[in-house]
Amino acid sequence: MAATELVSIYCDLNEDSKLSILHPEGYEPSCGVKLRVLGETHILLDANGVLMQGVHRATDKAIEFHCLERDVTDFDTEGNWIFCIKSDSGTVHRSRNGSLDEWTHLFSDRDGFVRVCCNNNGILLLASDGRLYVQGDFGTVFNCDQLTEVHEVKQDSVQQLAAGIDFAIVSLQRRTKVFSSIKKDILFDQSAFDEKNFAVYGDWRNIFEHFNIHPYRRRESYEISATLEELSIYGHMLHQTGVASFGKVNKGQLGTGDHIRRDKIHQVNVSNVAKIASGCDYSSALTIDGQLFFWGDMNKNQAISWKLGNAGNTSTPTVCNRFKHVLDVCSGNFQTYVLTNDLKLYDIKSSSEDAWLCYQTAAPGVHRGRSIGEHIPFMLASDSLLIVNHLPVRQDLLKLYSKEQATLQSLLKHVKEINSKNGARNRGLVQGAGGDSFASAKYFYRLCTTLFYLLLLRMQSFRIFLVSQDISRLVSIVLHDEIYLLYQRILQCFCDNECLSLMTVTDREILQIYLDNVQVQIDLVELLITSDSEKTLDESTETALLSIKSEWLRFLNEDVSEKTGNVTKQTKDFWQREENFKWLPLREPQRRVILDSNDVPLKLLDLNIFSSSPRFVLFSDVFCYLSGMQVVQYPLNLVWITTEVSEMQRSRYKEKHRFMITIVTPEETLRCHTQNAADKMRWLGVLKAQVLQCLDKQAHDKQPLYRYAKYTYSDRYERLAGSRYEGMWMIGQMDGIGSVTSADRSYSGEFYHGNITGYGCMNRTVFGISTIYEGDFVNGKYDGYGWLQTTSNRSTHYFRYQGYFRADKYNGFGTLTTSAYQYNGDFVNDLKEGFGVIEDSLNGVKYIGMFLGDKKHGNGILVTTNGTYYAGFFANDILTHSAGGLAIFPSGIYYKGELTIDGPFGKGMFYYPEREVDSEQFELDDSNTKMSGHTMTGIFGGTWTSVKISNATMAMDQIFNKVPMLDLKINAERKWSSIFACFHETLFGTSDIVAIRRMDIKKVWNRVAIFVSRAKRKEQLKSNKFTVVSSSELDDRAAALICQSGYHLQSASTVSLRSSLSDSRLSLHNGVPSSPAGPSPTMAPDAISVQSFSSLASRSEEDEFMLYPSGYGGRVRNSSPFRDLDFIPNFCITAVDREGLELLRNYLTDAFQSTYHPLHGLFEKLANCFYSTYSCWKYTPHSILCEPAMNEWISIVSRIYTLVLTILFPALPKDSIMIEDELVSYQSLLYPILMTQRIYSALFVLYASKCSKNDEIYRQRILICMKKTDENLIQLLDINRNLVPIIKHAKYQQAIESLNRFREKCCPSEMIKHINDAFTLVDQACKEQEVRMDVAADNLLELIIWLIIKADLPQLGAEISLLEDLMQNDYGVSYRNTQNDYCLITLKASYQHIISNNFFVNKTFDPTGTGT
Repeated sequence: MAATELVSIYCDLNEDSKLSILHPEGYEPSCGVKLRVLGETHILLDANGVLMQGVHRATDKAIEFHCLERDVTDFDTEGNWIFCIKSDSGTVHRSRNGSLDEWTHLFSDRDGFVRVCCNNNGILLLASDGRLYVQGDFGTVFNCDQLTEVHEVKQDSVQQLAAGIDFAIVSLQRRTKVFSSIKKDILFDQSAFDEKNFAVYGDWRNIFEHFNIHPYRRRESYEISATLEELSIYGHMLHQTGVASFGKVNKGQLGTGDHIRRDKIHQVNVSNVAKIASGCDYSSALTIDGQLFFWGDMNKNQAISWKLGNAGNTSTPTVCNRFKHVLDVCSGNFQTYVLTNDLKLYDIKSSSEDAWLCYQTAAPGVHRGRSIGEHIPFMLASDSLLIVNHLPVRQDLLKLYSKEQATLQSLLKHVKEINSKNGARNRGLVQGAGGDSFASAKYFYRLCTTLFYLLLLRMQSFRIFLVSQDISRLVSIVLHDEIYLLYQRILQCFCDNECLSLMTVTDREILQIYLDNVQVQIDLVELLITSDSEKTLDESTETALLSIKSEWLRFLNEDVSEKTGNVTKQTKDFWQREENFKWLPLREPQRRVILDSNDVPLKLLDLNIFSSSPRFVLFSDVFCYLSGMQVVQYPLNLVWITTEVSEMQRSRYKEKHRFMITIVTPEETLRCHTQNAADKMRWLGVLKAQVLQCLDKQAHDKQPLYRYAKYTYSDRYERLAGSRYEGMWMIGQMDGIGSVTSADRSYSGEFYHGNITGYGCMNRTVFGISTIYEGDFVNGKYDGYGWLQTTSNRSTHYFRYQGYFRADKYNGFGTLTTSAYQYNGDFVNDLKEGFGVIEDSLNGVKYIGMFLGDKKHGNGILVTTNGTYYAGFFANDILTHSAGGLAIFPSGIYYKGELTIDGPFGKGMFYYPEREVDSEQFELDDSNTKMSGHTMTGIFGGTWTSVKISNATMAMDQIFNKVPMLDLKINAERKWSSIFACFHETLFGTSDIVAIRRMDIKKVWNRVAIFVSRAKRKEQLKSNKFTVVSSSELDDRAAALICQSGYHLQSASTVSLRSSLSDSRLSLHNGVPSSPAGPSPTMAPDAISVQSFSSLASRSEEDEFMLYPSGYGGRVRNSSPFRDLDFIPNFCITAVDREGLELLRNYLTDAFQSTYHPLHGLFEKLANCFYSTYSCWKYTPHSILCEPAMNEWISIVSRIYTLVLTILFPALPKDSIMIEDELVSYQSLLYPILMTQRIYSALFVLYASKCSKNDEIYRQRILICMKKTDENLIQLLDINRNLVPIIKHAKYQQAIESLNRFREKCCPSEMIKHINDAFTLVDQACKEQEVRMDVAADNLLELIIWLIIKADLPQLGAEISLLEDLMQNDYGVSYRNTQNDYCLITLKASYQHIISNNFFVNKTFDPTGTGT
């Protein structure tokens, strides 16, 4: 029957002794939390902090209360004194007999107290931080007149206080012991807990806030596993909550086991303490698991003394066997009451089993609107009264609560044994097991202990749930994932150890206790779901509970039976057989024996008559066979199973082929057969099942062709013996992306058909020099374009090479930098051969010319740092004395004839210029400038500083060129020809230009698409550090994309080739077939699509694969692993028109800028070579280099057009033509794109040297003009006054700005455009001022001169000369007799006038205006 009131008070243990309660007026009833005697009255503290004094009127069977104080946290009494702690401040106050006006504030300098306890001789105070203070006489341990902190327990945390007549006990959380245990545990992750805030683990309720755990949120396994270590600390704290005692010991009150006086606080041998209570001379402790311990003088409790089995005086804490499952306990001075889980309330004095009072739970609604604190006890006791708090306990849960307590009590018996075993194993006392066995067994005990700690947490929350009924605070539900994970690990670890015969009978008992408890959890969840309590479950809660129930049922019905079934027994028997000693190296705890060929026969095919088939054993993770004395093993995640039989095998093996099974491994392919179809199906089934299980696949999944795994090759596999590989696999071979490491090298990148083929990075040591290479590979060798350099910067060994390789050797174009020199040019088999440029790093000497056999050989130019030029024929690194040589010295003297580097050597002629000969025709530069001087012709020897003349003739006053002509030149078409050859070889697979022109245009553009796709793939590989980013989600389709195309990620940053890669300018053929779910989300909008994967990625429903599928290259090592992509631009392929030209220009602009396009790489190499050859001079270069530089540049552009663009766009004309009044030529198409600032600056430096004389005169005269005011300058130049309004016109000012921007441009067409715009603006200014420009040509010249002066164009002569040379040939034809031609001629004429002697017309002009 449920109680309708909150509290009942009894005088005895029967309903007849129940007292009526008279509350003070205005009092709101509440449960009691503490009861004490004060003289003849009783003091009661309720849950609201109201302290009341009650007078028991026995005749009326009533007790009347009046209020003493409010906001009280705790109190205690001693004699006629009452001590209380105020809630708001934590201060201690005292009063005699509870007089309201006589409260005295004690210890005024201290506050923050939460508990108080008194005995006859002193007082104990507990602070909020767990520190304990005492005052008074507590035997030899404490005897102090002032309040003193107890330092012995300072590092721990005191939870509760209790005291007898002359002793005291405290429940103590042994934090130091927990901390020390964690630090000594080598298996504990020391980073998993907060060492600085270790106190947070003292309150188990913090788990809900600490881990932010929500019962209905599904968490990842790594989250669950990460919380286990910290959660165990909370449980460990509960387990290490014990009892400490101090005071007199004459009656065994301290639980020391003897009556010997103690000078220190004694730690009582009790753990898991939930509550303590004390009488006059004895104490009791209730544990979380429901056990009740007594110690001390029990003579006044005869019944309990009989149950304890002694004379009533025990000094050792002893379990009270009378009460198995205790819910609560309370004590007065001579009374102790016990509430058991069946809601029976006993007095321990009574010896009768029937003498009990039924505990009445609160009726529904009694506690409505009131919060039930965890500190409210079920009952309170004094010497003469028993107060019962009627709490809303769910009686249907108490049976499960008792089972939980029984589980903990059973496990507690094994805790000490587990700890002792761990200690023994740490000391190495266990014999007959290896190191792994030690670790595995210890791991099992550690898991059991951790789960025990979590069960303590679960029990503690269950105790509160009995009253609060808050599922969100029920650990069984909230920490289900952690508890479930621990159960799985314990079961797995037990079975692992059982296979190795490491488990004892006790270990099996422990496991069985845990497994029996699973049903309790199922019953609890079922009870929560079907409960008819007032609180109805919401949908999310009910769903979570159903999920928990199903998981526990699956664990109990499937996991337990599966893991402890025949496989475990079979494995245990396998290792116990003596004949299997050869297999002992494979003996591991987690490994199971699945199938043995001794049981189900499996034999090798292709055996000779002198050999027998080895024994095959299939373990849970490896497939093995015994070869002689060696066990050969292959991990199952790298085993492929098939029953494919070729026609040749059918005829060869005859009947055996019907029972044939092919097992593909990383090192070999095993062709086996069984004796019959049943055995074949047995082997095939378990092999596939175990392979799928190792790959974390479902049983109904197909066998993946592609895998991602680690593997170390055995010494039996000679090609890769000892090498470690991690990456992608395809049917037993490294294929895709991975990394391999061996003794002398390591590689990360692409693999193809088991070989290092593709793009990657390799570190290796060659001849003691460590190098790193990044680039293309074929069959493990450098082959293609790449970067090779030493990892050490020591000058003796340092080198860096960037260029093309073939079979590990420099081959083709490359740049080699060493500590001594830098070389750009051609290589053949590691040797410099062909055209190249080499610059000595030490003396700065630069050679531009031909090489053969790693030496200078052929025509070339050698330039020294002092500005001396040597040109001629070189052989074996030496400038030979053959005719045609040339030496130019900084003084202007030059020599032509036979010579060496050291001096003249044979016939020749010296030219000694003295002065420049005036020319009748204006020369913009010194190309055709003549010099007057004398020459010397003859036979010479010696050195350049001391020439020996054998026979010579000197001619005086001779006329000769200022700049000599080179007789031994290098054809511009030969320069950098290897770059074009390597480009064609890389892009089209051949350097034969005739064969390339014969290729179908679709195939040509397929090659371009492949190149772009590969370039993107290479960039992605580098950004991912040559690894597969999401190997865990690698399926056949994704792997096929990686292996057969480029590896694209949705977040990858790709450069959009607006013309070559967008739908508007491309027609895409045979793209990727759409998947049922739509297009792949990982494909970027501008990514090149892949065609169908071939039979590998689109298999039939049969769970088989072909070892040699069609379209897979037939294992041809040198074939390309990447498929063609068909798309063709729809412009300039068959015809050229204006619209197509515009599309083509846009395409070329993007292509040359995109790092993915082959044109970008081609021009980047050419531009770098050109710039490094003709720029970065340490001195003023000689103008003799202008002609070869210009010829080389024109050759580069023309070859890009003829050898590349006309292949990609066949409709482009071979020569210049007019299309719809627009000139189409290689210059008009490519100059606007390729004439970059670097190219123009390299050429301009040479032309500045060529025009240096005229430009210096021009500079000085412009400087004079810039210093004049406009009025003075008009008078100085004698400008026509009628032109002044034009000069000041706004259009004319715009013309100055337009001409000024002329020097900012590099492209000839843009430069001409700015000149033309400037002249047009001048013309508009004239028309607006009504001046006829075409009548007075002299006036126009004056306007343009003024324009040039105000535009302030430096080195205008070099600009004009370079512009004219760039516009030569067909590019310049379009400008003749046109406005452009007219403007350039006028600009040149103005420049000529500025440097002429007649520039300053009014030479007598006085800027002050005083003279004429």
